[in-house]
Amino acid sequence: MPETIRQPRTMYLIWRVSEAILNLTERQRQEGVLSLSKYVVLSFLRDRDDLTSADVARRMGHTPQSTNETITSLEQAGLLEKRTRPSNRKAKFLSITPLGVDMLNLTETAMDRVEQQAFACLDDTGLAEFRATLQDVIKASKETLAHISDP
Repeated sequence: MPETIRQPRTMYLIWRVSEAILNLTERQRQEGVLSLSKYVVLSFLRDRDDLTSADVARRMGHTPQSTNETITSLEQAGLLEKRTRPSNRKAKFLSITPLGVDMLNLTETAMDRVEQQAFACLDDTGLAEFRATLQDVIKASKETLAHISDP
């Protein structure tokens, strides 16, 4: 009987793509740009100053503890600040500093190179379709998780 060749699982393929992109990103980090997690935090803050550490953790899907480590590192490097507001003195709102904006812009340029390398096999239409599919999968997985966690 001929042996059936199994196709790789989708989860495995996603993991392989993720690992490849992380490796490309790490090479860029050696040029002095932000880590992927720091880049994501600062990009959340680029156009908003109403997010707390807890808000950022929720958006990233990470634990507050691991997100706080990233935020503390960014704060110590002078790339973001924590501020209170007269309307809510308990909460610490995060804001990107001018130095943070400069570093974010430098990292954006590096991320453009990473994406060009990682997705060079796709034309503009293919890349747009790939992004749309990923967004659909992300949305569906969030909805599935919301249903699972709701009693």
